[in-house]
Amino acid sequence: MGTASALDDLYLAFAPNDGINAKRYVILLTDGYPDDDFRDYPNPGCDCVARGNCPAGEDLSLMSCPYPTAADAARVLRCGYDPSTCAGPITATHVVSLSVADPRSQAGLDAIAAAGGGDAIHAFDAPSLSAALDAVMSSILAP
Repeated sequence: MGTASALDDLYLAFAPNDGINAKRYVILLTDGYPDDDFRDYPNPGCDCVARGNCPAGEDLSLMSCPYPTAADAARVLRCGYDPSTCAGPITATHVVSLSVADPRSQAGLDAIAAAGGGDAIHAFDAPSLSAALDAVMSSILAP
């Protein structure tokens, strides 16, 4: 299961109409940036309409991606599908990565956390992973 599909499924599991008013948080632990959920593969990929690179003669109504991007899924978890309000089932999505040294991947993970209203912390060893998890839990449990 990919990151975007997991976040998308969480929205369905914690739909805003479930009657629970408690604050909920997602902590995404990862060792890398999520895959693109077929946006590029097979070429031209499911996102060819948005990218303007669909093959000639294709029925464009059949071209769509199975899931939103991970950042879009995190935003929907926090805010729901109505862009005029921010009333989704999750208070925030935090991202903790381990051994992700690539700046582009870190920026992508930062974008997921920002879209989800949370923080991204990048750890590189056991002590920094423990400190990252402590920091996230402290922010969640702060009065």
